[in-house]
Amino acid sequence: METILRKLGMETFISKFVKEKIYPGIVADMMKLRVECIKHSNAEIVGAGTSFKKEYNISEDILEHLIEAGFSVKDMATSLSISERTLYRRMRVYGIDIRTYTDIDDDDLDISMSQLVG
Repeated sequence: METILRKLGMETFISKFVKEKIYPGIVADMMKLRVECIKHSNAEIVGAGTSFKKEYNISEDILEHLIEAGFSVKDMATSLSISERTLYRRMRVYGIDIRTYTDIDDDDLDISMSQLVG
């Protein structure tokens, strides 16, 4: 599995896959499951006239589990087959914010910036 992840440029997932004991057979089975889930998804066409959009009903629990597992927004969107923008909108609906902020004070910030700039 490690070789496959390296080939795909997904080295950041190696430790997670090893920890969770994920191997190619499981991934293949999950892809089969994903295809079947998409066929039977609860995505419904909403709208009127010729202006249709797909509405994806993604639960708050799913998003929270993916975030807790350390997935990036890009990886979550890819695995859910939606755009990052759609994911951000859904997160906003649930009040989920994954941005992290620091509590660095102004003096420490000045020191850090002066070291960075030189």
